[in-house]
Amino acid sequence: QSNQTRQREREEPASNGTTGTGNINSDWSQVSPEYVANYMASKTGVSAEQWKGVIYRESTNNPYAVNAQTGCYGYLQLHPVHGSVSTMTPQQYLDKAVEVYNSQKGGAWEAW
Repeated sequence: QSNQTRQREREEPASNGTTGTGNINSDWSQVSPEYVANYMASKTGVSAEQWKGVIYRESTNNPYAVNAQTGCYGYLQLHPVHGSVSTMTPQQYLDKAVEVYNSQKGGAWEAW
């Protein structure tokens, strides 16, 4: 492979929400609800189907969804009490969501 091809493979997102290097994209437009559900399932032991349902009910599959009353943000509507959730990278956001799940289980989400 040429250097140019290898560089493009590193930069272009794969269809699963990751870059060619396996890292989650830094842009939510390239991270699907299915990817998030599968990621959360792999980190929590809760089925991807359960996470898909939570994502849909919390944000209607919109990674930029904002609750004007609470400030909750994103696919999983994380509350700002957990940090500046609207400015987190997708990786930071998902890691925070795993942390929230580990401390509060499904009770952290109204849609559980």
